[in-house]
Amino acid sequence: MPCDFLFHTRCVNGHSRRWKCHDGPPATCERCDKDKKAAERAKAEQAKLLEQREAEKSELQQEMAQLDKQMASLKSQGKRARKDGTPTAIRG
Repeated sequence: MPCDFLFHTRCVNGHSRRWKCHDGPPATCERCDKDKKAAERAKAEQAKLLEQREAEKSELQQEMAQLDKQMASLKSQGKRARKDGTPTAIRG
């Protein structure tokens, strides 16, 4: 017949641990394990969000570079047209 005496101790982080004599002490603290998994999930989520932000930032930078090229092209066209004496209308 297994011994059903209930042991109560605390882990190094102060969490309460209980086990029956015949089961022996648990290898790890359940609360510490849950906290560790939650922290890992949060860290993974933060990394995912950071990656998404970086991808959006890169995409926006590419769009801005493209717009800068378009603006430079329009400006140079305007300068050439003024040299030629052709009136230009810039529409916004």
